[in-house]
Amino acid sequence: MTRDYTQLLSPSGADKLPKREPSPTEKLGWKSFFSQQTGIDDMTDMPPVRVVEVHRTGLYILGEGLDTVIPPGPEATVGDWLLYDQHHPSDSKVLDRSSVFERRALGSDRKLQLIAANVDMVFIVSSYNRDF
Repeated sequence: MTRDYTQLLSPSGADKLPKREPSPTEKLGWKSFFSQQTGIDDMTDMPPVRVVEVHRTGLYILGEGLDTVIPPGPEATVGDWLLYDQHHPSDSKVLDRSSVFERRALGSDRKLQLIAANVDMVFIVSSYNRDF
């Protein structure tokens, strides 16, 4: 049995359109979900940055022309998007998350511990031996 999928392919000539190079924030995972939470004025005053590492001493962030560590302050985890306040970095605003991984932290207070946010794809890998 043969199936014809030619109607799903782009028409001839559409391949000749120039490809747009993604911006640095798009390469970090910026999507329209996050754009809808901000305005143009907000983004010029407070550029979006992504949290790529979380340490006790601060958050390591990346953005367009920005690669730095800010002091702890915003309740953020790896993958979160912040609107970076250049004058008061610890007052940066955390944008709403599209997804979040969290667990109950150790101890008796049953506090939630953030693991990662805004994850698009997950690979679960396990050994295929007797220790499965």
